[in-house]
Amino acid sequence: MKTTLPDQTYKMLVKSEQGFTLLEIIVSLIVAAILGTMLVTITGSALQRSSQPIEAIQRTYAMELVMENINLYYFNLLYNPTEIHVLNKLSIFINANYADFINTADDMKRYASFSSGVLSSPSVNGPIMRLTLTDSSTGITLTSLFYDRGGISF
Repeated sequence: MKTTLPDQTYKMLVKSEQGFTLLEIIVSLIVAAILGTMLVTITGSALQRSSQPIEAIQRTYAMELVMENINLYYFNLLYNPTEIHVLNKLSIFINANYADFINTADDMKRYASFSSGVLSSPSVNGPIMRLTLTDSSTGITLTSLFYDRGGISF
């Protein structure tokens, strides 16, 4: 016994086996291109942002090395019995070698005294110098205080 399909069902089966139309393929390609562009944009910006913490750490490390070099120079001056005005020479050294870390005049200021964690009002020739190094790209700052012994030997 042979079964036959109605004509309408047969036409639907034949039509569905023909594949995709050109319009369906073009729409699919356009959607895929839009999604691909979004994916590349998001991935690219995320990849670029992922390097920022590493760069900040490297710049912070470089600033710490600069501060260590300044401290080393300061201690060499401090323990040299022939040096009298240690802070004056330290200021000249900093301006000559590390001026790019000094942004404003407030970054290297002298004070008359320091007590209970508070600096006195600024003094042109005070025995205490506050040095603040600033990385302009990250905004990270390092601050250190230096004391001029004023001719007193250690």
